[in-house]
Amino acid sequence: MKKFSRYLTILCCSACLFSCTSPQPYRKAEPATIIRYEQDLFALDKTNLKPGLQKLKDSYPVFLGGDINDTLNLIQLAGYLNDPLINEFYNDCQQKYPDLQFLEEEMGVLIQNYKTHFPDKESFSVYTYVSGLDFKHPVVFIDSMLLISLDMYLGADYKHYDQLGIPKYISRQFTKENIARDAAESVIRRVMPGLSGTTLLEEMLTEGIALFGIHQLAPFLSPEIVIQYTPEQFNWCKKHEKELWAFLLKNDILFSPDPKYKKEFLLTGPSSPEFGDIAPARLGQFIGWQIVQAFQIKNPNLSVKQIIEYQDAEALLKQAGYKP
Repeated sequence: MKKFSRYLTILCCSACLFSCTSPQPYRKAEPATIIRYEQDLFALDKTNLKPGLQKLKDSYPVFLGGDINDTLNLIQLAGYLNDPLINEFYNDCQQKYPDLQFLEEEMGVLIQNYKTHFPDKESFSVYTYVSGLDFKHPVVFIDSMLLISLDMYLGADYKHYDQLGIPKYISRQFTKENIARDAAESVIRRVMPGLSGTTLLEEMLTEGIALFGIHQLAPFLSPEIVIQYTPEQFNWCKKHEKELWAFLLKNDILFSPDPKYKKEFLLTGPSSPEFGDIAPARLGQFIGWQIVQAFQIKNPNLSVKQIIEYQDAEALLKQAGYKP
């Protein structure tokens, strides 16, 4: 990796010819209806839960699919609703998100684009809930339901994220601006097959297709939000795109199945120190996204669905004619 500094010296004066663009114009849509399960659940009489749960059961089968008459289930639900920490999360969610008008508008666009690009797929409803800081699954797409854990979007500096030991480079993503982004990723990963194989190129393009799909569903997102970089990290990638691509080609690692390259170029982390002090992790995702965008430009007759479902990594790279 230290060889990279020499490429910076040689190529730093070269301008990038292709990079992520700013959000594209998009059509407004009817706001989506967002069903706030957490509000209905916490409004129940905690001293007499069973009747209230029976009324909610049919409206929320994904959350209340168990037997309400089962004593153990009732005890578990009562324990959840009476947990001081869960109540703190709930109250903090209500304070930060007393209404979700912004998200209704964003999800309206997302759902409209989903229907446009994937007309053969069933649409979905959107629910919010309090997960108890399930940071590994902030948004879940199940069948025709998108479930958003509001307590995972209480701000990068929310004290309980630190107390849980979540690294800062992850918790900085737990913001209002990232809700629709994570929703779009959850949806797109359900409909994209991913490229077969195990080479670095195939995995880079799989991630690039996912980022492309996220931006197609949610074009109002800035590119740095799409890829979950800070503005400084994203600008670094744009500035050094040509050098990064030259490094991958020079070292002949695109077609390598060696897992160490996946770790170096695709896995999340605070940074990629081998490439400079502010170089972000997941540089392979960034390059993969640029290749997929170049591919779309060269193949304007392909639909978004066809690109999302594309399976041949080498053909995609060749047809993209990617030359940063």
